Amino acid sequence: MFWGKYLCLAAIVAASIIGTGSRAQAFPIDYTFHVDITNGPLAGQMENGSFAYDSSSITPGLWNLSAGLLTSLSFSLNGLSYDATTANTGGLAFDLAGNLETTSVHPLFGNDCSAATCKVAFSTNDWYVEGPAFTYSIPGSIAFHGTVTYLESTIPEPSTFALLAASIPAIGFAGRRRLAGR
Repeated sequence: MFWGKYLCLAAIVAASIIGTGSRAQAFPIDYTFHVDITNGPLAGQMENGSFAYDSSSITPGLWNLSAGLLTSLSFSLNGLSYDATTANTGGLAFDLAGNLETTSVHPLFGNDCSAATCKVAFSTNDWYVEGPAFTYSIPGSIAFHGTVTYLESTIPEPSTFALLAASIPAIGFAGRRRLAGR
């Protein structure tokens, strides 16, 4: 009986969150990423960047192979800075829960991308990220590589915080009633 009340309360809170999420507007999802260049003329360099995409581009369990999915980008390599107007996506992939897949061939973004593909031209200032791999070229060189790690830095929507805050007194009240019934 005791656990039944908590399960019922948890179901109500979960339904509220799910119901609110389906009516919520799209919001930006932010990531930071770290590139460790492992070979070539820039070997040993470490670069940090950030990017964001809109939650409306999420296709749970599928790849969204579109160019232009990034709403913001900040990255520098070999003295050049890039943003969402000078570098963008070849695609993003999402797991069944709608989370960005970062361990396969996605996310795919760089400064020479089109839908479903990114490339580097030899002897140019080109680069791209393909999941955990980084590929680059600089003038006078061929393609070289590095590794990429990601960290989501999105702050949950205010409505999520409001729902969680509203559920705390309800849980406290249920526990208080239980103690009073002893």
